Amino acid sequence: MQTTTPTLWAGTNAGTIYAFTVGIPGGERRSKEDVSCQIAKEIQLKHRAPVLSVIVLDCNAGVVDGFSPQHDHLGPHKVIISSEEQIKVIISFIFFLSRSIHFNHLKLG
Repeated sequence: MQTTTPTLWAGTNAGTIYAFTVGIPGGERRSKEDVSCQIAKEIQLKHRAPVLSVIVLDCNAGVVDGFSPQHDHLGPHKVIISSEEQIKVIISFIFFLSRSIHFNHLKLG
C-alpha cells in the first residue's frame, strides 16, 4: 500500500527545486514534539531558468493545496514545474503562430 507524506516544495531563481518531507506528530504528541523537515530531493533544471511555480496534483488531477487527510488514501501524486524558459518558448510559439496566420490571409471580393 502506498502512503503519502506531507511535503514542502521550493523553486529558486537558479533553476533548482527542493522537495522537503514534513513530519507532523499526531494526536497528543503534537503539543510535545516539534514538526520536523528534511530534504528529500534536489532537482536542477538543465537550462537553469528561474522556477515560476510548483504544483502538486493528486491522482484525480486535483490541486493539492496544503495538508489534507483526504489525499492520504489516493494514488500517487504528480508534480508540475513551470520555468521561465518554458514560458519563453510558449510565447515565441504563439507569436510564430499569430504571424503565420496573418501571413496566410486571403482577401475576398
